[in-house]
Amino acid sequence: MAVDLIDRGTDNILELHPWYQENGRLRVEFSGSNCLLRMTEIPQNCTNVQIRLGSRSTVIIGKRCRLSDTFMFLTEHCGLEIGSSTSFTARARFILNEPSAIKIGADCMIASDVQFMTSDSHTIYDCTSGERLNNAQDIEIGDHVWISLQCLILKGTRVGSGSIIGARSTVTGNIPGNCIAIGAPARVLRENASWDRKLRK
Repeated sequence: MAVDLIDRGTDNILELHPWYQENGRLRVEFSGSNCLLRMTEIPQNCTNVQIRLGSRSTVIIGKRCRLSDTFMFLTEHCGLEIGSSTSFTARARFILNEPSAIKIGADCMIASDVQFMTSDSHTIYDCTSGERLNNAQDIEIGDHVWISLQCLILKGTRVGSGSIIGARSTVTGNIPGNCIAIGAPARVLRENASWDRKLRK
């Protein structure tokens, strides 16, 4: 079967274009209730994609996306939205371990082995007060953003439209639009820059 569905909850909604049943390789697990997965447009491709949603979580994927070996893990009260014509080369990972959201704009290009994390997965706290210091934060990627090989996109990241994130960068804060940023943590290397999927001579 092109779509493998496991539903462990109730009142879950799966909206899939018929293309996925005929051509895709997709495994969906509703591990909770009142979830929504909406993939109602034809993608460029969908191979070895795994999506797991906790209760009251939502995944919405736009048209003409290219999804290759992509893993999406959402616990309760999480949201993931991917805009139209965004492509993933291979092994993208979305980890939402706490209530939070990730939004990726249209026409983004995500290279291999890029990981998005809205939470540290464990607690860091103040020794005196016991106050937690590392709450989960949303991630937002603008339109037409190129995230290069093996980048780590951490909680609280905002990347403006048209920017390029260099290979193996760790992004932890705000990156403005139309710039090149690289490093760990990523810092702006050049402003007034953008990119094209085609090589120009």
